[in-house]
Amino acid sequence: MFSFGVVLWDIVTQETPRRGFLRRTSVPNECPQIIEELITSCLSAAPSDRPRAKQACKIIASVLHLPDPAVGLRASPAEAI
Repeated sequence: MFSFGVVLWDIVTQETPRRGFLRRTSVPNECPQIIEELITSCLSAAPSDRPRAKQACKIIASVLHLPDPAVGLRASPAEAI
């Protein structure tokens, strides 16, 4: 999940991450607080403090106002279209 946090941070800030720099994250004011919190938790030094992928997907889906992604995982590919 750490790498996912780096990708999220990269997308939100449109900056190139530097080694050691991501421990002190900052994001633009326009970034939803829940996404900032997700980035921070993904970049946690302790892996046990990082969210699971399923939790991260639910957070992103809620921000984008998408249905629960877990429901889509159970659907067949034809049903998802």
